[in-house]
Amino acid sequence: MRLAPVSFGLTKYARLHREVRRRFDLLRQRNVRLALVFSADDGGLDELSTYFGPEGRALAAYPNVSLAIVPDADHNMTPKPARDALLGLLTAFAKEADDRAAAVARPVNAA
Repeated sequence: MRLAPVSFGLTKYARLHREVRRRFDLLRQRNVRLALVFSADDGGLDELSTYFGPEGRALAAYPNVSLAIVPDADHNMTPKPARDALLGLLTAFAKEADDRAAAVARPVNAA
């Protein structure tokens, strides 16, 4: 017998699930960009699935969140190809942030 449906979401896991979603909702409302980066065998992927479904599918509700899984990496991104991939992801993320900031700072009538 599964207790979560019977307990109407009162378990500590249901409360934690609601809190994770609440915090992601706040970040979305504030338009805070968030990059989630995992190695392919990272235990954090299990947590991601717990809160956002298989492969993080429910993250689609959060346009401010990007998800990347780096193949052939360990948790610390020790192999050089993994570090290179991470650097590429972070560089692209930072460039996107710069582009957004420039667009906001640019006057509408600028030529």
